[in-house]
Amino acid sequence: MSQPEVARLIERRRKMGWNDARISSEVNSLLARGNYVPTKTFGVGRVYDAKSLAPGRPLPRKTADKVSKVYSMAKNYARRFYDVKEGPITGARGYSNLARREDGTIRGQIQVLKVPGEQVQPLDTLVHEMAHHQLGHTRDLSTREYKANRGKYEAETQLTSFLVLSHFGINNKQHSSAYIGQWLSGQEQKTLGEQSVARSMNAANKLIQGMEAERTNIEGPKG
Repeated sequence: MSQPEVARLIERRRKMGWNDARISSEVNSLLARGNYVPTKTFGVGRVYDAKSLAPGRPLPRKTADKVSKVYSMAKNYARRFYDVKEGPITGARGYSNLARREDGTIRGQIQVLKVPGEQVQPLDTLVHEMAHHQLGHTRDLSTREYKANRGKYEAETQLTSFLVLSHFGINNKQHSSAYIGQWLSGQEQKTLGEQSVARSMNAANKLIQGMEAERTNIEGPKG
């Protein structure tokens, strides 16, 4: 079972109404049996590299409206906890860190590159950067520890983003598969362990709940 297959299994079980504890038990059982292999991918350039960006094909109007709405939900939720900026970034699609503000407090920061003609990618990037914070990568890890295990942390972050976008009916499987596979290919351990999968599921669940709470602010009250 490959990393994308694990993600699709989680997605299917959630649609069947399984709770996270039951899903996690099944995933951990599969991992324990060793029926899990890394994804083989190929690509050109650096993942999240801004130098090779080009607008993709326009989305159908209905899909574009949905993506735009979910992006607004994600941004509204992110701004509760982080300083969020949309603008150019040198050599990257997104960036997250902790910074000291003028009043002396420490607050998370997120910056997202938005390219004209792109819609799904900025949403994926925003959720990805929120996931870094949610998973504790900016708060709990030293720079040395993060760099030593960056492939694992990037992979579990992208799995979180994949699960969040899947919940909202937005397909980023191809990008997520390539991203996860590329980062894990440089690690000594070529797969995500059960703890990372469980952490990703938990982080995704929290982000989904937070974004869903913003739905009324975007759509307005019903009735």
